[in-house]
This record gives sequence, C-alpha cells and structure tokens, in this order.
Amino acid sequence: MNPRQIETLRVESDRVAAAFLDWFGSRRAKLPMFVAIEGLPYSGKSTLLNQLPRDTFGPIELDRFIKPPAGPDRTWKDCVKIEEVLVAIRIAQAERRIVAIEGPALWELAEDIFQDVPKEEIVRVYLKQMSRTGEYVDWLAGEMIDFAVNDDRLFFRSIWNHHSTRPWNQADLIIERLPEPEPD
Repeated sequence: MNPRQIETLRVESDRVAAAFLDWFGSRRAKLPMFVAIEGLPYSGKSTLLNQLPRDTFGPIELDRFIKPPAGPDRTWKDCVKIEEVLVAIRIAQAERRIVAIEGPALWELAEDIFQDVPKEEIVRVYLKQMSRTGEYVDWLAGEMIDFAVNDDRLFFRSIWNHHSTRPWNQADLIIERLPEPEPD
C-alpha cells in the first residue's frame, strides 16, 4: 500500500477557495462523496466552505450542530449533535452533491460520520493560518495558547489536544493561508 501523498498549497486568504477548486478539479478523476475540512479556529474553514459552489457541494458547518451548553465537562466531540449531522449529510447526498463538511476537530468524528464510506471517497483538507513570513500561526505561536491551556472548559481544551497530534499529517491537501497583503 502506498503512503498517503500530502499536497500543500500556499495562497493568500482571498485565493483559498479558487486554489482549492483548481486543485480539486485537476486531481479527481472520480468525484469523492465527501470533502472533510479541518483546522484550528479562525483558520478559514467556514470561509472556504461558504465559497464553494452550491450546485456541486452540500456545505455542512459543524459549529451549527453543537449542543448547548458546551459546559466544562464536555469535549467538543461530546457536544456535536451527530444524529442531526447525519440527516444533513443524507439531504446533501439526496441532492447529488458532494458533502463538504468542516469542523475544528472533524477527524475525531470520522467513525461516526463516515461510517461505511471507503477512504478513497473522502478528500481530507487541513487549513493552516500562516504568517506573512511563512510560519504556521498555531496556538503555540500566539496568545491563544494561554486561553486554551488555562481554559477550564474541556470543550476548548479538547480542540487544542486534537491539534497537538498534528492531524494535518493525515490530510490529502494542506492549504497554508497567508494573510492579506499589506496596503501600500
């Protein structure tokens, strides 16, 4: 078996969706059933999802399926209303669209969401927010580490713990999102 081939695109924020669609269109002989988009909060997952053409992609934003309250003793995974997510997936599939689904720790739900889906039917995309100098802006590099580590809510710590395992190493595509250019 061949090891997973990970491709990386480095693009400015306003070109993320176009770059993804170019990559997606040029590399897929057979269209997959799912596009799974993951990344830290504020990496651009929802923005990418909302810029995909609706006639091809059925968008599902997992933040819309969180059970309130996301209390101190519940992980992110515990808070996702998985039954409602599965209904949304069936609706998108009935409309013959590719299910594009995004969430900060989406791949933790893989067994629940992609139950009987062959791995080749899932395109895994990881979004990384990058600095202008090309460094990964993760929670370790910024102020969010204090927020995540010191937050007493398991919900947020579970997202941080998931990303500390480097889930991008299991992606088909890593999109490194550069900030908008500085105005002259």
